[in-house]
Amino acid sequence: MRHVSDLVLKGIMRDEAVSDVVAAGLAGYAVERIASGDAGAAAGQTDGIDPRLQRSRLANSVRHATVRRIVADLITAWHDAGYDSLILKGFYLAEFVYPSPTWRPYSDVDIALRGRAGTDPATTAMAAADIAVEHGWELLWRFGEEPSVHSHHDADYNGHELLLLRHAALGIGLDVHRRLVHSNVTSWSVDAKSEELTTRVWAAAQPRRLLDTEAFAPSFTDSLLVGLIAGRSWSGDRYVLRPHDVLDMKYLMQRGQVDKEALLERAAELRMVRTARLFLRRCDPVAGTLDLRTPTAVETFWYDTYLMSERGHRGLQRFGNDLATFPARVSAILGELPHVRRLTHASGQDPGASTAVVPSAPDRGSAGKALDKRTWRRTQQAVRRALQLAGKRPEGDPAFTLECAQHALLRRGFRVALLSSGTQPRLVYQGSPLHAGVLLGETLAAAHALPHGPHGEARVLPSHAVPAHAPGARWLRLLSRARAAGVGGLALRLEALVYLWRIRRRLRSTTFIEVRDDLLDKNGTRAPGAGEARVAGAMTQDVGRTSTSTTVPDAAAVGRAVESAARFLPGARCVAQSLAGQVMLSRRDVHSTIHFGFLRSAAGSVTGHAWLEVDGAVVTGDVGLDGFTRTATFSA
Repeated sequence: MRHVSDLVLKGIMRDEAVSDVVAAGLAGYAVERIASGDAGAAAGQTDGIDPRLQRSRLANSVRHATVRRIVADLITAWHDAGYDSLILKGFYLAEFVYPSPTWRPYSDVDIALRGRAGTDPATTAMAAADIAVEHGWELLWRFGEEPSVHSHHDADYNGHELLLLRHAALGIGLDVHRRLVHSNVTSWSVDAKSEELTTRVWAAAQPRRLLDTEAFAPSFTDSLLVGLIAGRSWSGDRYVLRPHDVLDMKYLMQRGQVDKEALLERAAELRMVRTARLFLRRCDPVAGTLDLRTPTAVETFWYDTYLMSERGHRGLQRFGNDLATFPARVSAILGELPHVRRLTHASGQDPGASTAVVPSAPDRGSAGKALDKRTWRRTQQAVRRALQLAGKRPEGDPAFTLECAQHALLRRGFRVALLSSGTQPRLVYQGSPLHAGVLLGETLAAAHALPHGPHGEARVLPSHAVPAHAPGARWLRLLSRARAAGVGGLALRLEALVYLWRIRRRLRSTTFIEVRDDLLDKNGTRAPGAGEARVAGAMTQDVGRTSTSTTVPDAAAVGRAVESAARFLPGARCVAQSLAGQVMLSRRDVHSTIHFGFLRSAAGSVTGHAWLEVDGAVVTGDVGLDGFTRTATFSA
């Protein structure tokens, strides 16, 4: 983050900062600063600009032009049907505020939608969703839909979202709002405040021309206060700032000719002066301030206390909600604990436990009880805590963890199946995989909610018959795997274990780039500063690399060794595994590429992931990557 903050605050662009700047989506801004002479280059000279910055800027430009077209078409269709659109956040800033769209990164598009007077949100959502589907968008969720376990929100959801859409061809997400400020705490006071701000922002909104259609955009002052300041301070961001926040403020204040006095005057009208002042202490383009630290728990509590008169005390609200559900959660955990102990004993891992009991299941002819999202989430929480109390890490043995969850659901009358496709078991309910983000963590859960590829025919463990495991079976499986790996495979696993241990230890105190540079330099491989690091956007294509046909089997063996060794080293996650695999492959003269990307989960949160590829084949980190948006790559 230091390299990025030096660029946005001081205009300093060092050679070693290129990878970080590209990953932050600020390549276009960096190119402009260098070309104008503000970041160390002679004015107007672009010959010396790193090609990675140029490629990233071009990719961002093509992506934005494409997104602009499909968004304009949808807004036109909504306008013709009588719905007004208000463009918000990143896409709005790139299109209407920044000097160039390539200067402002954004992952998805945010739009607020307003229907006819007197139309309820559910009716608006249904009609708007039908129009979107006709124009090539996939409906992920809409307000008022019939809830299920696979829904993005609970049945009683009363938050800011109206629709969640994804373009079928481009994969770009569209978040349609009914309120402009959201919070991870639901309460009457918070909802009322959000409704009030939404009404005021719409009243001051300005018409804007987007290609051949017309939409609305917030005033520059409201974009600062509601879109940026309230968004970082009142939402799930929890006061965590981002590198481009100071640039957002700078260009909004310039375009709207808004100074601090005018900003605080409007803040007083919206009853959020304290929120604005607190934000300006940490992010102020005039003073050159940008605090990218994640606030400590004490700081977060103090910020919540300071803003309590304007948006309520989020920390205390969360505590109150947790306290109200505490007895039920404790009861559920204690109820699962003996069953987890029995399953542990049945799998041969705990000889001191009692005999396992197979849960009773609904009759085969019965459809079983209807599983809803809240029940599934609470079951995951109870099973996870019970496993931890029994001394087991839920992430350490995903197959056993999912088996425990299946038992818990079967006992309650829910018909679920445990499917195993190769090494990736997953729970399935009514023909669709259950997302186990609470149980296993978001990244690992993605691997166990989607088919993992051609690792053999999928076998179904029916919900009415849970398999028994003889004591000691786990050790027999380990011995069998060791025998199958052979001497060469075991040597690879030992090498992978050493690299994973070194990388995990060093990543605690230094950056990914520095660790990678050091390890590859020792292997005689070019470091990323002279290599092929680049942004991979929705409109980019990877350049093919020639290789011999013998590299792929070597790469596959290294990938298996790294993933196998990682099971014995807690904390060796995707970044460490990808880097260990790349270093091992570079020693064998095999070219590989580390990819960084993100995935928006069913709940709306964003999860980062890293994986390694050789000639387009995934070597480590294959967790069902179709839904991931690639942000940066590092080749060696």
